[in-house]
Amino acid sequence: MKTKRAFQTNGKAIKKIQVILVLAAALIFLAELAVHRHAYFSIETLMGFHGWLGLIAALLVLLLGRMVLGRALRRPLDYYGEGEDD
Repeated sequence: MKTKRAFQTNGKAIKKIQVILVLAAALIFLAELAVHRHAYFSIETLMGFHGWLGLIAALLVLLLGRMVLGRALRRPLDYYGEGEDD
């Protein structure tokens, strides 16, 4: 009896997801050419500005969360006591 693998470990499924994400990004990039945006600042008129802004914001959230919350929530190495063998 063959067990069904989860989609995260299935190579074909991962490739399909990657292709879908790349196509979605390409369609959004092409849609940016057709849509006229009313920008408040001149930097907003740059091609792909909102995508780069989102990427940088997500990276900052991840890095700051890891640095700040990681230090605040981290326990000392000997938190559970010395490793006593039974």
